[in-house]
Amino acid sequence: MKRIFFIIPLIISTQLYAQKIPIDILPSGHIITKATIDGKEGNFIFDTGGGINLFFESFAKDLK
Repeated sequence: MKRIFFIIPLIISTQLYAQKIPIDILPSGHIITKATIDGKEGNFIFDTGGGINLFFESFAKDLK
């Protein structure tokens, strides 16, 4: 019974405070989302296995 009193609030709190980010998954498997950096909006690919961040030159030229 004690377990239920612990698990139910845990489930409710994770649902209330979860962030919901709209994403698209391309046929190639890439995960795409929109984001704004320094006021400039762009589409970004989530790279879950790489250690390098990359901006295209056309996007990065307007950043500070």
